[in-house]
Amino acid sequence: MYNASTSKYVIYIKMMTQTGSPSVYIGSFAVLTSSSISGPYALQGTLSLTGADDFQVFQDTDGSQYLVRSEGKLYKFSADGLSINPTPVKSGIQSGEGVSLYLAGSTYFWQSSQGSYWHCNDNSYSTATSLTGTWTSHGNFCPSGSKTWESQDTAVVTVAGTSGTTYIYVGDRWVNGHLPASTLVMQPLTVSGSTESIPTYNPIWNLDVAAGTWSPVAPSGTIVNDNTTGTGPNQFTYSSGWTAGSCSSCYNSDSHSSSTTGATASIGFTGTRILLYSSYDTSSGIMGVTLSDSSGTAMTPEVQVSLRYDAPATGNYLVYASPIEQNGSYVLKVRVTGLKDLYSNGTTCNIDRVLIQ
Repeated sequence: MYNASTSKYVIYIKMMTQTGSPSVYIGSFAVLTSSSISGPYALQGTLSLTGADDFQVFQDTDGSQYLVRSEGKLYKFSADGLSINPTPVKSGIQSGEGVSLYLAGSTYFWQSSQGSYWHCNDNSYSTATSLTGTWTSHGNFCPSGSKTWESQDTAVVTVAGTSGTTYIYVGDRWVNGHLPASTLVMQPLTVSGSTESIPTYNPIWNLDVAAGTWSPVAPSGTIVNDNTTGTGPNQFTYSSGWTAGSCSSCYNSDSHSSSTTGATASIGFTGTRILLYSSYDTSSGIMGVTLSDSSGTAMTPEVQVSLRYDAPATGNYLVYASPIEQNGSYVLKVRVTGLKDLYSNGTTCNIDRVLIQ
């Protein structure tokens, strides 16, 4: 957060140490400051709190700043933001894990996930017209059973513009068993009065920052099916270890799959962006994806995609969208990593099709 009284940017970090058997996490909250948002930041100390619950920070319209803890307690920061009053200004709001707090109109929204560690679940929310007032529980804000579109609450970003305000839900999509493959889910919230929801999952959507509005996107472009093979442009090249097979829920009812660690597939294309689609089942593992220039030099580090855990629904689905580049020639490479999350009983990777834009 930015602290106006000190003209400093303040970062709060949950520090954790794993000790004992079974594992017990003991932690503290480190405080760092900088005169520039890009740093460098200097450690100023720790907050006088015990435990290492999930937390978030919140600034109210009057400039007051708060620490939001997943145990359902709200603490007020000191004027300089370097400490907190150890007595919460409000307790018993809504207890859980991942937590966030935001203000929409005259209503405060408190979100949190259930206590299931790195396992996603149906998250819920409560509202109040005053931080210290009466909080009302409303239940889930995503369809029951969607597990909050396979995520756990971590923050809500408010984007106010000339034509409206968009509230962006940010959720952690933890890959339990291989945390480096974890990613974020960002979805626009539908907010009206004291209700909020994410009724449908938007794989791709546009945000107009100046206007403060968003719109869904139906991807369009050139489809290349997985069985279009060769060494030329818009053709898949598979190393040994890949098998072509039927897939009732896939495009053209077919797909290529492999569980051979190190097996690769690539496709050269000309355009500005490429979207990769896959499918999953209980044996799906973690796929490595790399975008390279026409010479084969990687433009970005390999992205690891958990096919089993990243799916918001069964059937074919978007698993990777490359950055939007200048129109040119590129190569998309897929690698079987041999890794998996704890939910899967295999390491199989699957390719359904790509969409070239």
